[in-house]
Amino acid sequence: MSQKGVEKPLEEYEKVRCPICMEHPHQAILLLCSSHDKGCRPYICDTGRNHSNCFSMFRNTRKKLLCPLCRGKVHDWTVDARAQHFMNHKTRTCANGTCTFSGSYMDLEHHVRMVHPSDVGPSGSDGPVSENVWMDLENYLNQLNLSHR
Repeated sequence: MSQKGVEKPLEEYEKVRCPICMEHPHQAILLLCSSHDKGCRPYICDTGRNHSNCFSMFRNTRKKLLCPLCRGKVHDWTVDARAQHFMNHKTRTCANGTCTFSGSYMDLEHHVRMVHPSDVGPSGSDGPVSENVWMDLENYLNQLNLSHR
């Protein structure tokens, strides 16, 4: 919902790009910056540990976050479920080297697990204990991400 209580037309989300990876944001979150009331709407990818997480990289850049669009102070972030749903259905490409796969966020998530499993988490030589620890850690981190929202 916008400030005046009118939902943004879905076509408006068509133009949105993550300022980090320049794709439609995966699991998009909306940064709330000092220019939010003036219309600044920086959506950014928040994909968890399975993919390159633009939001995680952005948060690790400095203590005081600045909006990648207007350079104003970022004081919080939120999930716009309607925007997230729309953008998760947009076609995107696999970030793995020369892979030519493209599909929706769900398709990409499945693709990465099936085609590039060694790129996510511990290697098979680390054994089942490491894989279980990795999955527990991944689930814990995803829960932390969800609890902030």
